[in-house]
Amino acid sequence: MKKKIVLVIFMSILLTCCKKSNHDLDKNLYDAILTYQERYPIPKSKEGEFNRTIYLYKVYFFKEKTDTMIILQRSPAGLSKLDKGYGIYKDETLYPTFVYDKNNLGSKFIRRKVSDAKKNKEFYWLIGATPSERFPPVYKYKVQNKELKLVKIDTVWKTWD
Repeated sequence: MKKKIVLVIFMSILLTCCKKSNHDLDKNLYDAILTYQERYPIPKSKEGEFNRTIYLYKVYFFKEKTDTMIILQRSPAGLSKLDKGYGIYKDETLYPTFVYDKNNLGSKFIRRKVSDAKKNKEFYWLIGATPSERFPPVYKYKVQNKELKLVKIDTVWKTWD
């Protein structure tokens, strides 16, 4: 009986000490998104911006010749009702992130497709809203054997917040 109690206590301590990871996304993709989010956090709303700017992060999977590529971007424009993707991924650490993957290229990185239309509605932009057109740098990765290799940081604007 004592051995069972000690084992349960040990397992509880071990589980609470481990870093939480997202079970819907592959660790490599999850870590790349978190790194990008730390570098380009969602800015605090400024006075007068209420209901104008809907920030979220976007992940795009696409083909470039024979290579599978991924783009990470922070967007101030929210989602359109016409956007087709997997839905919003979010947890205690991961800020709202929408995944676009029309050709199922990210199947090795997406463990579970999230398709919650109610959750997505929170991020729909409103008619008449004029979100900022300034974006922080866009990160482009090449997929190599389930690893992400950063190949380009594309900076369009010098300031974005």
